[in-house]
Amino acid sequence: MIRSPKNQSRIPRVNSNVDIKHRFEQFLTELIEQDDLMASYLRDAIFPGRRSRPILFLQLTENAASEQERFSIAAALEFIHRASIITDDLIDQDELRRKIPTFHVKHGSNTTVLVSNYLVARSFGLLKNIVDERHRNELGQIIANALVSMVRGESCDIGLLRNMNITNYIDILLLKTSSL
Repeated sequence: MIRSPKNQSRIPRVNSNVDIKHRFEQFLTELIEQDDLMASYLRDAIFPGRRSRPILFLQLTENAASEQERFSIAAALEFIHRASIITDDLIDQDELRRKIPTFHVKHGSNTTVLVSNYLVARSFGLLKNIVDERHRNELGQIIANALVSMVRGESCDIGLLRNMNITNYIDILLLKTSSL
């Protein structure tokens, strides 16, 4: 607990990163376990993860909306991010990510494409938890624009591999997951 300088009353300490991450991990687990058919694939696609984007989002929006809304948006961001990672690993034919076999190595190309599509679709489904319709629509458009940028970035990545220079590389990075 910390004391407020005005009246010296006790107010709760802001949630720590560990607490937020733990609660968010529980939220992700509950979302994944809702789909018996896909759960084992989703666990492999989502876990483990650093969760940098959703944790930053959750910290910045702590008082901006309900926890259900905030965690739903953070999960949508994480699902899209993870979909982009497993797709990128497949396209680049990477076999390891952080010393762990990539998703497509474990499950094959077809499953990778299906799970990636599922994660993106599920991201848009999570937007239903946003109460304000205008915010829901705006966020849907922001996510759609980020996805378009990511696909454009990956397309450039594929086409420019033979002619790569630092300018092209930075342009590609700005279009890919940094758009999230």
